[in-house]
Amino acid sequence: KVRQTEPFLRGPVPMSWIDKVFAVAGGNGLMLGLKLWWVSGMAGSKTFSVNIKKLEAGQSLSSKRRMLKLLEVAGLIKRTHEPGKRLKVELLDTKREARGPP
Repeated sequence: KVRQTEPFLRGPVPMSWIDKVFAVAGGNGLMLGLKLWWVSGMAGSKTFSVNIKKLEAGQSLSSKRRMLKLLEVAGLIKRTHEPGKRLKVELLDTKREARGPP
């Protein structure tokens, strides 16, 4: 049995989500988006808390905040933040969002 020692994404990660992230936020946004999927997999939920200061994505804090706003405006994530608590992120299903509410 081979032991997994390298971090990995827990999927499936929809290609439509990846394509839309790249279209609205470019490569930096895609890197941040994939990190969010990694945190989601570690948390075992599409809604999770994250400390964006510690989220390694090769970007400054202001750049990460800007990218998160772009992802939210594009309907890819939902952010909620309460003072004194970590940012809560929910990864949204692009197919469901594209069709509108059920």
